[in-house]
Amino acid sequence: TGYVGIRNRESSRVPWVNHPAARTDGMTNGSPIITMNGFRFGPPGSVPQEIQEGKWSFRNDFTISVNKAGRHDFKMGGEYIKNSWWLMICRDCTGIYDAQGGAPPTAAALQQLFPTWNAPDTWNLNALNPIIRRYTQGIGDFTFAVDRHVAAGWIQDDWQVSSNLTLNLGLRYDVALNGFGEDYDFQPWVNGGRPNDTNNIQPRFGFAYRLGDQTVLRGGIGKYFGEVTDQSAHATVSWRNIVGVEILNDGRPDFASNPFNGPQPTYDQLVLRTCWDQKVNQGGARPGCIRRTVGNNLSSPNSQYPHSWQGSIGFQRQLSNSMAVEADYVYWASAHNVIGNVNINQSFNADTGLPNPTTNVALLPFPEWGNVAMRNHTLGYDSKNHSVQVGLTKRFSNRWQASASYLWVRDYARDTPPLLPDLPGIPEARNCTYPVTWTADRSRWVCDVPVNFRAFGVPIYDEEWYVTGHQVHRATFNAIYELPYGMQVSGLYFYGDNGKETTTSGVDVLAVGGVVANR
Repeated sequence: TGYVGIRNRESSRVPWVNHPAARTDGMTNGSPIITMNGFRFGPPGSVPQEIQEGKWSFRNDFTISVNKAGRHDFKMGGEYIKNSWWLMICRDCTGIYDAQGGAPPTAAALQQLFPTWNAPDTWNLNALNPIIRRYTQGIGDFTFAVDRHVAAGWIQDDWQVSSNLTLNLGLRYDVALNGFGEDYDFQPWVNGGRPNDTNNIQPRFGFAYRLGDQTVLRGGIGKYFGEVTDQSAHATVSWRNIVGVEILNDGRPDFASNPFNGPQPTYDQLVLRTCWDQKVNQGGARPGCIRRTVGNNLSSPNSQYPHSWQGSIGFQRQLSNSMAVEADYVYWASAHNVIGNVNINQSFNADTGLPNPTTNVALLPFPEWGNVAMRNHTLGYDSKNHSVQVGLTKRFSNRWQASASYLWVRDYARDTPPLLPDLPGIPEARNCTYPVTWTADRSRWVCDVPVNFRAFGVPIYDEEWYVTGHQVHRATFNAIYELPYGMQVSGLYFYGDNGKETTTSGVDVLAVGGVVANR
């Protein structure tokens, strides 16, 4: 039993008298965030923030040995952890300018527009109006609290069947309540009180079989569930208390310095001006309404914990009193991994596979909203890995020791297209099998029409298994030699091909509303 408390605070030291949250929340430090093609400057989107965590934990382990049909060493136990967070996260409260609508100013021009880097009140933001596409800002209550209840139970039997055979039999169960913010309601995206992911049973099996005095065969297979961070729960409860405003550039010469075209409204005033509230509660969205946005990490109603199956088989053989060789084949496959922040408020061209620009509100499935960044999960198994590892070890004798190893890896993956989850407040978003497209007459959107993601040869989303560019070969060698007078020399050699990764351009070429210029 124990309790642990943690506190973390992150803030900016840049003074800013005209901070958008100065009047409502007393914040006077920070700066706007400005994203241009190729680079971005300003603080992270959630600064300042203060996070306090308290954790109660209870655990019990029990071990017993039984001699029946061989020797059984039973290990069983259980654990409960209550995680409590108390947070203040200023989500997008400094304001974000998407200035990816054209080439950025030259270096000399930037120096003129931003004469003092740490004095935002001196910046000439209106000069960026020709390339600003939109302005987003979070307004509301930035304080909230979240609880998560985690429990686990396990049992394992190390069964020595005979002098040559040992079996390892195990079963584990994990559950985390409110891990994805299941308790919180945020319409039309998630219902409060939705079911938790509770079917996390994990069987495990292993064996070791001795072939004579010098060789052992070994192997095993098991299912393992992964943990997820608290971000989905935090963001879901946080964004429902904040109006994330997305305002498209309307061409006014003072748009950057006066995005609301008047005094900044309060949270209560903003709710009544949002297109969604007007549609649902006020008889219909009116011209000039404000589109609400969700900046990051909204929980998906289809959230579930990622898991993997892992297995291996191999041998170890003693070559001499001081030398041994071993080799293993290892395989794993994982499913339902977190994709990250996917803007679910976008549609695609079914013929070309390209996304329609998010600045074209008429082609958004939810025109009353701006970007809605949801923390989605892949559908089914999306990555798998085959590897062979070989090692040779010479223990210290005759004044020297050495070891060498080699690892070969073949890594596979397949992409998950951006499908809409089952949204409770959107009847059309049920059992979507393809990304959102529009009918030929543009009268309605659908999510049951195939999208040609291979129109340009190289697939935009490859739903077939493909070999990744991750590392394939790795080799190591190290040795120690004892010199006279108690001196030793040692050496190490490491080789790795490092793999290959696709670089990002830092430019939102397809106008999907993404912030891809973090450099």
